[in-house]
Amino acid sequence: MINYSELLYLARMKDNHAIRSLLEAFEMQINFEVGAQTAKYNVPAYYRDDLVLEGQLCVMRAVEYFREDRDCRFSSFTNMIIRRRIQQVVRSLVQQWSNYQPYTLDAELDDKPAMTNLLRTNDMMSDPVYRMHFNEAWNRMDQTVQQLSSKEQEILHTWLEGGTYEMRSEKLGLTYRQYEGRLRRLRKKLFDAVWSEENNANSQEET
Repeated sequence: MINYSELLYLARMKDNHAIRSLLEAFEMQINFEVGAQTAKYNVPAYYRDDLVLEGQLCVMRAVEYFREDRDCRFSSFTNMIIRRRIQQVVRSLVQQWSNYQPYTLDAELDDKPAMTNLLRTNDMMSDPVYRMHFNEAWNRMDQTVQQLSSKEQEILHTWLEGGTYEMRSEKLGLTYRQYEGRLRRLRKKLFDAVWSEENNANSQEET
């Protein structure tokens, strides 16, 4: 059982592993919606990657816009956004095909603009600069995870699996306070890895 509450909180804190876990959790739903819509409208296969990316961006939108006080689960809310957005993009593509031409979303033919220019989004992940920094932070996170001790790796995996602190600490043979303290130190280590580049840049600007 996925603990969406904790993953949602961590994703909003720009925790890369939480973001990755959320993307993986909705991967099947994204692929299903893309497959269903491309089959329904006979969309060429080379649009698939662009549509999958749209689905992934929908997960990030859901993280931003979901409100816990609403009478709706995060998974249902996200699935709805994925389904509506992919349907919207596919229908927009179909409407643009007055005369069918086999070109990809980011290609430009004659006086026609690139299709990606027609699919506007306010999501930060669509910004190339933001995406570059995101990927760099993700790489720093991966390097830090690879350097963790075996015990830290266990704590990390148990944390990502979800469940209560009591369940996790018991599984690791630790007391509640021991688990809480180690997890807090681990999260700080991962957080520092993600934001180290930005902190260095900010300190250089201040000097």
